[in-house]
Amino acid sequence: MTHHRFDSALPYNLLALVAGVIFLFVPGFFFVIGLNTGAFSRWWFTDPAERARYAIVVRHMFIWFVSAGVVNVLFASAIESLFQGP
Repeated sequence: MTHHRFDSALPYNLLALVAGVIFLFVPGFFFVIGLNTGAFSRWWFTDPAERARYAIVVRHMFIWFVSAGVVNVLFASAIESLFQGP
């Protein structure tokens, strides 16, 4: 990207948005939340079954974000070591 600079910040922002959607939101939706979960009611915290479903989703989201952070740190250090001069 340093060799092909844009005149405005809009393309960089759009590129970051597209990368975020592709690598964070789409897998997060399919692998964390899932397709077979129904909507939570307004008073989900009073129903034990809905509280259990909510706890599962929260646990999956926590594991997703922690693993994404670990992978990001490992990936960034690997890229830095690859592009670091002798």
